[in-house]
Amino acid sequence: MDFIVEYLRGLGYNVEKDYYGYINTWWEWYSGKVKKFHHYKQYNGKRQVPRERYTLGMAKKGCEDWANKLLSEKVTISTTAQEEVDDILERNNFWLNGNQLVEETFALGTGAFVEYKAGDFPVIDYVIAPMIFPLRWKKGEIIDCAFASALESDTEKQFYINIHKKVGNRYCVENKIIIVNGDGTFKEGELPKQVMPVVWNDVKTFQIIKPNIVNNISLGSPMGIAIFANAIDEMKTIDLIYDSYKNEFNLGKKRIFVKSGALNIDLENGDTAPVFDENDVEFYALPDEDGTDMITESKFDIRAEQHDVGLQTNLNLYAKKIGFGDNGYRWEKGQVKTATETISDNSEMYRNIQKHEVILEPAIIGLVEAVMYLKTGKVYTGDTTVNFDDSIIEDMAEVKRQAMIEYNAGIIDKVEYYVRVYKMNEDEAIKKIETMESRKPKEEVLEV
Repeated sequence: MDFIVEYLRGLGYNVEKDYYGYINTWWEWYSGKVKKFHHYKQYNGKRQVPRERYTLGMAKKGCEDWANKLLSEKVTISTTAQEEVDDILERNNFWLNGNQLVEETFALGTGAFVEYKAGDFPVIDYVIAPMIFPLRWKKGEIIDCAFASALESDTEKQFYINIHKKVGNRYCVENKIIIVNGDGTFKEGELPKQVMPVVWNDVKTFQIIKPNIVNNISLGSPMGIAIFANAIDEMKTIDLIYDSYKNEFNLGKKRIFVKSGALNIDLENGDTAPVFDENDVEFYALPDEDGTDMITESKFDIRAEQHDVGLQTNLNLYAKKIGFGDNGYRWEKGQVKTATETISDNSEMYRNIQKHEVILEPAIIGLVEAVMYLKTGKVYTGDTTVNFDDSIIEDMAEVKRQAMIEYNAGIIDKVEYYVRVYKMNEDEAIKKIETMESRKPKEEVLEV
């Protein structure tokens, strides 16, 4: 997206360009195959033969697991205008798209929710790192930002760019269309009739999310880093071991050493043809020597146990690096499995989940405020809370037991009990108690 950077620079914005090279590297790992690592050449005794290394795809696996721990269907949003917000989120397929955006954000370092109005209805865009261009920031918070998205066209490449700027206490959104020519040059195009060139809002209509870890690649940058940015060596080792493991079974039957004199056979017309396919890794060419067999073979035992230990060791290192703690993954029966046991409240994963929620929670609340403003035209003052899924963190049986002890001892009341055990906010708990009281049968009064 160099042309977008150049376009924004032409407008007078100081946009960093080199950082997007790191994003491309993370994208390769997230995609599963890295050209400079998973594609290589191996000498078979005669020439270099291209090979492709097996991969466990741990970059994507780690991002999937983080997304499922942070923004799954078990997360709930409670707010004053509950029905309206639920309708907007449902029509924007928020729970599916939001989960996918968190996964992509942990893969590429940065993501964004961007809201706008289409007709009379609020729409949510889910934007990934290569299409996010910070323009102004303070203490890590992005204040002004440009977002890009590709437009479908049969004849030319077109990109829609919207630039969000804070001016005083209001927010200005500039909409642009960029047309890219075949030679890489670009020009501004005409906006669709229904899109205004400039829109003013009283609230911020974008929210940035990223893993809550320090960007040690570019200190001071407002962009985040992939959750696995500092675990690439561990991913390489995991794939090297896994590739070796797979090849143990490919090569475990036998290894055939063939003297060069046996590589070709004379045909009646004088031409020659190889006895075996030189792309077969089972065969290895040797120089001719007198007194040695033309063809010999070697057999060896498959080292399954050593590979199992090596994989588990490096999976532990990888899990530690991405924030899951020492035992986040298990290598079991030829599969990588995610640890599912209850996580104690002092574990590393528990602390990291809470840490990432610090960034995700205000972003979701800001999204609710933005869509309600776009729907009503007024600043939304409703009370909004995000109830994350703590069932993967807490032993709920223990939570209920402790809450009941404290309730019976008079330390907490019914409202606090429902807040702790059923994850309600105070208003929901009070309403629940009132409903239960109203259902109790009234005592009959006996007349004397």
